[in-house]
Amino acid sequence: MSNDSDRPIPAGGGTPDGSILEHIGKYQIRGMLGRGSAGIVYLGFDPQLQRQVAIKVLRVARAGSGEAGASFQPNQQVTKRFLAEAQSTGKLRHQNIIALYEGNVVGPSPFLAMEYVEGTTLDAIIKSGKRFSTEQLIQILVQLADAIDYAHSQGVLHRDIKPANILIDATQKPYILDFGVAKIHEQISAEDEGVRATSVLGTPAFMSPEQIKNKPLNNQSDLFAFAIVAFQCLCGIRPFDGDTFAAVASSILEKNPKSACSLRPDLSVSVDEVFSKALSKERSGRYGTAKQFISALSEAIQRPKLVVAAGGKVDTHGLVSGAVEKDLETVRSLVSKAVEGKPEISATSSIQKKTPKKNLLRVRAPSITLMVKEASSLTLILFFAGLMLGVSSILCYVFWPRRTVLVVAGREVQNNQSDISSSNNFSSENTNSSAFIEREQQLSKDLVQRLSQQAANADSIQDLLSQIKERVLVDHSLDVRPLLQHTSFLVRVFAIKILIDRKAP
Repeated sequence: MSNDSDRPIPAGGGTPDGSILEHIGKYQIRGMLGRGSAGIVYLGFDPQLQRQVAIKVLRVARAGSGEAGASFQPNQQVTKRFLAEAQSTGKLRHQNIIALYEGNVVGPSPFLAMEYVEGTTLDAIIKSGKRFSTEQLIQILVQLADAIDYAHSQGVLHRDIKPANILIDATQKPYILDFGVAKIHEQISAEDEGVRATSVLGTPAFMSPEQIKNKPLNNQSDLFAFAIVAFQCLCGIRPFDGDTFAAVASSILEKNPKSACSLRPDLSVSVDEVFSKALSKERSGRYGTAKQFISALSEAIQRPKLVVAAGGKVDTHGLVSGAVEKDLETVRSLVSKAVEGKPEISATSSIQKKTPKKNLLRVRAPSITLMVKEASSLTLILFFAGLMLGVSSILCYVFWPRRTVLVVAGREVQNNQSDISSSNNFSSENTNSSAFIEREQQLSKDLVQRLSQQAANADSIQDLLSQIKERVLVDHSLDVRPLLQHTSFLVRVFAIKILIDRKAP
């Protein structure tokens, strides 16, 4: 076995004397898979475990120079930090994360031995012009989100999520490459204190605002980059563009992301709302986990779009998942431009307007309840109408003129002075002489006076009432009005009964 593993590994992939590299540590080299800003990737073979591996030999900066090269002069402290980061990343075990088998420094060459999976990077797929269906894309993003959240739960950040670090195998199963490699690369590149103090790690187009500003990173930093990846997969371009690092950085720091629904008219405006949150400039404004982001994105993508035929019906292409109030104004403005006049939008999702049959107008409305505002206005009108009706009824009851009617023994008696006076009229046609009249009147008055002054003894009252009843039969001039004020209910009823009998025909 040669000692090639003890020599520096140049950028070309061979040894300094031009011979083909045969070994790195215990691994046999069988070819080169690719190269990137972080290093060169070789296809290796582990003779002990009889398996293929991917070996990344890290590019490092010369101490104090910032020059990319293969020369690495490790010291004990740097090597210790490098191995600690490799060990932390190597603990990740997830079906959608490429496993890190070993991180080591052999001679002057730091390298990482990783799981080898045949496939194509997501970056190559996007550049080829191939597009996933929305169903396929959601399935891929769901698996990636699960892997990212798992790594975060283990305290490991990726720091460089991008399509080039995502591998898709023949079964369309995704894998995330280089988890933690950016941090490991930082460790081995910091031989001299302050060498990396002003540098920024990662790929500019996928950096979060805090990463551009060289601030401490957290889970939301990875989620920002993941949202850019999802946007690029969905729309074919990135939400922030620029020809230079400064232009890209300025776009990420100062501009809003591009509109996904303007790039793909089949998407609802809710997709833009999801990306707006996921790509918030402030970490606190973003989703808490990758799963939350993908769940919201999946729901927004699957919401049916509104297709309006000029003068025809509205086809929702399936069930409506809910109402988004602020989208209604967008729907109205787009529909108004498509048809002359102001269309009537009904709760049955149809437009009642006679117009020539022209091209279909596609209107984005993730949630359609087209009578929300009309129903609210009608409810308000009905409420005030009912309120006014109730107030009017109360006023009529209080102020409407009416007579008091007293019902006794199933007969009605008007309880006012005129009725009582008319009922108390008397006649003396049946009397024979003035003396008789005077005597009878006097006796009747005495009885009434006695009854009016009686101390409410039941027996005595009953006896006096019997006498008055007999007098009434022969004396129509008996004035019973004083009895109407008697304290005894029985006496008052008796007096009223006399008045009723006199009014009866």
